[in-house]
Amino acid sequence: KGEKNELEPLLPDYLKDSLLDRYNRKLRDPIPIPTCWNVNDCSSDLKIDDNLCSVRYKGNRKAAAVRANDYIPEETGVYYFEVDVIEGGVTDDGRREYS
Repeated sequence: KGEKNELEPLLPDYLKDSLLDRYNRKLRDPIPIPTCWNVNDCSSDLKIDDNLCSVRYKGNRKAAAVRANDYIPEETGVYYFEVDVIEGGVTDDGRREYS
């Protein structure tokens, strides 16, 4: 499991009244779902913004990785995940930069 963060979990609309949602309503300790990025489990070339939902890449390597604060549980049935690359390019000093 990933590092827990102090954010109120947001249940996406497509999971409302799903098997996971109905199951969690019956549990004392609901099954968690990923809600943000894990600041303790990401490449050093990445900077996670204070909202824990935005990541900026500032490095010169070809790849970097970050994990969410939790795994996707089997009980969700179907789970949708999307990432938007807002902008990218090369800085004046030749470093790649994406956000």
